[in-house]
Amino acid sequence: MPPVATGNATTVRTPFNARSRAARAAVTLGMLCAYVVAFFPLYSLTGGGVTALVAVPLVAAGWLWGLWGGLVAGLFSFPLNALLLSLVQHSSGGWDAIIRDGGGPGVLALALLGIAVGWMHDQSERALRQLEERRRAAVVLIAPARQQAVVAELGQRALAGTDVARLMSEVVALVAQTLEVEYCGVMEVLPDGSAALLRAGVGWKEGLVGRATIKLEDGSEAGYALIAGEPVIVGDLCADTRFTGSPLLREHGVVSGMTVNVPGQGRPFGVLGAHTARSRRFTQDDAHFLQGVANVLASAIERNQRERELEAIATTSAALRAARTRAEMLPIILDQLLVLLKADGAVLAMRDPATGETVIELGGGEWARAPGVRLPPGEGVTGHVIATGQPYLINDIGSDPRFAPPGPVNDRIAVACVPFIAQQQTIGALWLSRKSDIATVEARLLTAIADIGGNAIHRAALHEQTEERLQRLAGLRAIDTAISSSLDLRVTLNVLLDQVMAQLHLDAVAILLFNPHTQMLEYAAGRGFRTAALQNTRTGLGEGYAGRAAMERRIITVPNMLKTGELGRAPHLAGERLIAYYGVPLLAKGEVKGVLEVFHRAPLNPDAEWLDFLEALAGQAAIAIDNAQLFNGLQRSNAELAMAYEATIEGWSRALDLRDEETEGHTRRVTEMTLSLARAMNLSEEDLVHVRRGALLHDIGKMGVPDRILFKPGPLTADEWKIMRKHPTFAYEMLFPIGHLRPALDIPYCHHEKWDGTGYPRGLKDEQIPLAARIFAVVDVWDALRSDRPYREGWPEDRVREHVRSLAGTHFDPGVVAAFLELIGDTRS
Repeated sequence: MPPVATGNATTVRTPFNARSRAARAAVTLGMLCAYVVAFFPLYSLTGGGVTALVAVPLVAAGWLWGLWGGLVAGLFSFPLNALLLSLVQHSSGGWDAIIRDGGGPGVLALALLGIAVGWMHDQSERALRQLEERRRAAVVLIAPARQQAVVAELGQRALAGTDVARLMSEVVALVAQTLEVEYCGVMEVLPDGSAALLRAGVGWKEGLVGRATIKLEDGSEAGYALIAGEPVIVGDLCADTRFTGSPLLREHGVVSGMTVNVPGQGRPFGVLGAHTARSRRFTQDDAHFLQGVANVLASAIERNQRERELEAIATTSAALRAARTRAEMLPIILDQLLVLLKADGAVLAMRDPATGETVIELGGGEWARAPGVRLPPGEGVTGHVIATGQPYLINDIGSDPRFAPPGPVNDRIAVACVPFIAQQQTIGALWLSRKSDIATVEARLLTAIADIGGNAIHRAALHEQTEERLQRLAGLRAIDTAISSSLDLRVTLNVLLDQVMAQLHLDAVAILLFNPHTQMLEYAAGRGFRTAALQNTRTGLGEGYAGRAAMERRIITVPNMLKTGELGRAPHLAGERLIAYYGVPLLAKGEVKGVLEVFHRAPLNPDAEWLDFLEALAGQAAIAIDNAQLFNGLQRSNAELAMAYEATIEGWSRALDLRDEETEGHTRRVTEMTLSLARAMNLSEEDLVHVRRGALLHDIGKMGVPDRILFKPGPLTADEWKIMRKHPTFAYEMLFPIGHLRPALDIPYCHHEKWDGTGYPRGLKDEQIPLAARIFAVVDVWDALRSDRPYREGWPEDRVREHVRSLAGTHFDPGVVAAFLELIGDTRS
C-alpha cells in the first residue's frame, strides 16, 4: 500500500509487505523454510527421479517468487494475482492432479505461471511507485504556491482593516487547514512577560481560548521560541530535550509541531503555533510559511495599535488642551480612559515625594470613591509598578494575592496598571478595570494615554510652578517695598503676614518679637486666629516651641500638635483646632529678633521649595524688624540730639541774659514774638525751627565784645561803637562752623541790616536782607524800646508803635512793619 501524502509533509503508514531491510530478511528466511518443507512432498508426488530433482527446484523457485511478489503481496495489493490463484485452486483436479497427471511438463507450467505472476506484480508495483513519486513531486511544487496564496490572502484581509481579534481567528483557521494539523493558536505575551495568554485558536478544548495561560519561564515551547528568536520545529515533544512542553500541549496529546514569534514593537507580541497529535516531520518551508503568517499578523496588530494610539492621542490631547491646570487635567484623563477603553473603573494614584506614599488622587466609574486612600511606599501592585516602571495586567485579580484594589471588588474583573511617567520619572500609576478581558495591546494603549497625561501634567506642573514662583517673587517684592517705603514696623509686619498666608497657603500666622530687656518673646502681629487670646501671650527663651526655636536657632517642626504631650501656650491654642506647626527663628546680624510661627488646621507635607520660601520670608521678616529697630533707635538718637541742641542753644541764650540783668527775658520775648510774626507771614515749619534758633542766638556775638563796652553805663565812643558793631560778625564766626546751626545764621548775622542799606555789618539793602532778619529787626526794636536800659527808660507802647511805623521804608521792611502792626492789633496798619 503506498504512503499517504499530506501537503508537502509525508505521514508514513507501514503495510503488510514491509519495505525495511529487516522485514525483507525475515520474509526471505520464511520462504527458505517453506522451500525446505515443500521439497519432500513435491518430490514424492512427482515420483522421484531425475525429472523430479529438476522440476521441484523450478516449481519451488517459481512459487517462491510468486509467493514473494504474487501470493502474499498480491492477496492484499494486486487483484489479478488473487484471481489466478483462485482459478488454479478451484480447478477440477487441484494441485495434485496438475502435478500427477502433467508430470514434468505440468510442474514446469506451474512454475512458469508463478514466475509470470511475480513478474507482472513487480511491473505493476514499479508503475505505482512511479505514479506516487510523480504525485509527491507535484504536491511539493503545489504546496508553496498554496501557502503563498494563504499568506497573500491574510495580508489583503489585514490591509482591509479587519478587526485584530477576527483576523487572529481567521489566521489560526487557515493555518490549521493549510498545514493539515489539529491544533493552531496565537499566544499573547502578558505585559509583565511572565506568561502568555491563548488569544485565538482551533482544536483546543472549549473554554480555553481567551482564558488559558502558560508560564514562559517553565521551559515551555513558546518561551523557548521567544528566547531563541527563530522558528522552533518539534518532531517528538516527549523526546525533545530543549524544553519540557507546556501543560496545555501535553493535555491535548501533542506530538509534533512548530512555533514562531509574532514580532512586536520593542518586544514580541507573542507566538503562533501549529501542532498535531500524530508524528510529523515539518520542513523549513512549513516554518517559513508559519513565520510569514506571523509577520502579517504582527503588521496588522501593530497598525491597529498605532491607529488606536493615534486616535487616543488625538482625542486625549484635544481634551487636555482645554485644561490649564493640573487639577483640571486629572479628571479629563480618567474620562478618556473610561470612554476609549470601555472601562468600568479608573484610578489615578500619585507618589507623594515627601513621604514616598502612594496617594489615590482621583477615581472614576466604579472607583469614584477611592480618592484619599494612602498606601505605604512600595506596597501592593501599585507600589511595584511605581518602583519598577513596568506595567501590570491580569484578567482575574482574585488570582494575585499582591493586588490591593483601590475600591470594592465583588466580581471577577480584569485590571491593568501602567506607570505614570513624566520626564523619565515615575510620578504615579494609572489603573483600569473592567469585567471583560484586557488585551496587551489595550494595556499599551493605556500606556500611551498615561504618557500623554504624564507629559501634560508635567507641563501644567511646570506652568503652575512658574506661576507660583512668580507670585512668590511678587510677594517678596511687596515685602521689600513695604520695608523700604515704610518705617512703621506694624505696617511691614502686616504686609509680611499677608504674603506668608497667601503664598504658603496657611491657616494662621503669628510673629513674636524678642524683647532684650525682659528676655521674652512678645506677640507683635498675627493672622487667621479665631480668638484674640494669643495677643496677650509672652514666652521665655527655651519655653514652648517658639522659645525652643529662638534658643536653638533652628526651625521647629510639629506635624501634629494634637499628638504631642507638651504644647507651648496650649491654653491659648485650645480653641483654634490647629494641627501642623512650624516655628522659624528670625535672625539678623547674628541676633535673634523674634520667631515666625505658621499654623495649619490639616496635616502639612511641604516640599523643599516650600520650606526654602518659608525661610526666605523669615529672613525678610528679620530684616524688616532689624531695619525698624535701627530706624527707631536712630530716630530716638536724633530726637535726643536735637533736644540736646535745643537745650544747648537755650542754655547759651540764658547765659547771655544772665550776663545782662537789664535785658533778662528779652531773648525769650523776642523769640516768641518773632515766631508769631513769621507764622503770620506764612513761613514753613521747617523755617520756623531755624528762626527760633536764630532768635535765641541773635546776640551770641556779644560774647566777643568786652564787658567794659557791653556794660558801659553811658554813651559809647566812636571806637567803642566800632567794636560793638562787630558782634554780628562775631556771631557768624562762632556759629558758621557748626553745620547744625548754619541755617539759623540769618538773624544773628543780619538783624542789624537796614532796609535802606545803612545797616551793618555788610550794608545789605531791601530784599538782600534775609526775611527772617527783617522780621526779627522789627520785633527786636519793639522789645528794646519798651524795655528799660541803663542809659534810658523804656518807652510807652504807643510811642514805640509810632516809631516803628515811622521807620518803615528806611530801617524796616514796609511789608514786615504792616504785618507786625496787624499782629499787635493796630487798626491803622
